Amino acid sequence: MQILSAVGKKTMDKKGRFMVEASGGEYYLVNMEVYVWSALLWNFVDRNDLDGYVLSLMGQAGRHGDDDWLQRSVKSSEIQYCVSRLLRRGLLVCGEGECAEKAVADLLLKVFVIPNRLPLSLRFRAFCMGISHGFSVRGAFTGMIMNENEKLLLGKLERSGNISLQLDDLYRVLEENAKWSFRMLPEYQELRETIKLDFLLSVVQLYKKKRLTIQCVQECSVSEAVC
Repeated sequence: MQILSAVGKKTMDKKGRFMVEASGGEYYLVNMEVYVWSALLWNFVDRNDLDGYVLSLMGQAGRHGDDDWLQRSVKSSEIQYCVSRLLRRGLLVCGEGECAEKAVADLLLKVFVIPNRLPLSLRFRAFCMGISHGFSVRGAFTGMIMNENEKLLLGKLERSGNISLQLDDLYRVLEENAKWSFRMLPEYQELRETIKLDFLLSVVQLYKKKRLTIQCVQECSVSEAVC
């Protein structure tokens, strides 16, 4: 299974053209590239499902008839071409695995992330959600709701957005506090795997809350981008 997500932050140039800031550079996107990248921003989508997902966003998924089928086929080919192009440019990242969870984990360990300041539109949406859940006006305006562990993790990722290195730090703490005899047992490897899954799940939750942006992909991963 291959899971895709978008890299970078949307912006506009002085002429109102669509741009993405990523890896210290600015990239113009046009036509179908805009739809593909936008569909994958703050999202994880199976590559096999991407055509239908993008076409549904464009309002073309439910059409029938020979002409519409041909048009969808052409659009699907264009979408896959854009995916390959965006992967080569480092504006998408692809993770592989036997299941969605493993593919997402593979994806996250390839990237650097940065905390994301929510735009006014998302903050207003969060405010409405907070009020509906019984929060005070002040509490609702703090943004997307985070628990204490998520706030601590966001602080760590602000200092270093290399997810792979953050996980290595957790492994090092475990190793320093585990007895040598315990490290020889199968339970030790199971504990390492549990720590990995819990950590990556917390990162996914922050990403889904739009509190993180994938800043760039590790160079070795970009060179193998068209997965």
